[in-house]
Amino acid sequence: MEGTDSIDDIHLSYLQTLLHLPKDFLLTYQSLIEIRWPDDATEAVSVRRLLHCISASLALNGSTGFFTIIKSDRDEQIELLSRLGLDILDVRDNQPNNNNGYIILGHSL
Repeated sequence: MEGTDSIDDIHLSYLQTLLHLPKDFLLTYQSLIEIRWPDDATEAVSVRRLLHCISASLALNGSTGFFTIIKSDRDEQIELLSRLGLDILDVRDNQPNNNNGYIILGHSL
């Protein structure tokens, strides 16, 4: 139909509104993922395998990258995800999340 937004435009608008992220960031890191594991878990193999599966699946489906949001006090989780290839992203326009103690890690595909 003419005049209707594509599903990609609707998704982009939703993430911009919900997460206060700039459009150029979301064009690079299109997919939001959530990774959870117990605080006392020290085994990195399952997280690494999960990230490999996520990366392959998203790349095969046309995504250019993914990101996750983690509380900034989760030092061990941030360190592990950094070792597994996610970069800590500096998103200047993302004041609401920075003020609430969250950081964004991402990986381009």
